[in-house]
Amino acid sequence: MVGILISDSIPNTFFAHIFKNKLGSLIERIESQHLPRPFRKIASMMCSKCFLEISANLTEQPRVEISAKSGARVELAGDVLLQFQGREELHSLINATTRLHVTLKPTIRHSRLYGDIALTNVDVKVY
Repeated sequence: MVGILISDSIPNTFFAHIFKNKLGSLIERIESQHLPRPFRKIASMMCSKCFLEISANLTEQPRVEISAKSGARVELAGDVLLQFQGREELHSLINATTRLHVTLKPTIRHSRLYGDIALTNVDVKVY
């Protein structure tokens, strides 16, 4: 039988390293022909040769709490920006600050590890 002891200091140190070295930013560009069909019409109305840019940045250091009853809980806070960008035009769709609480609860059944992932709290402020 194998026992595993997991502490929250390891993931918190990992997230502190990511936040301190400014590695918590994500930028994704999607061409208009690769968008889902309903969004293609919106993109062609805004600007025919534009692409969708999604950017997200961490504003606070992520925090992990581990308990036996509720599992592992991660708190993330960041800014999210969605905009259509062309050669000369820029159309901002959404500019928001978000705070997410993601809960991971692992269980072991029949010698297999299963996990439930849930968004336990979502707070979005759109500007």
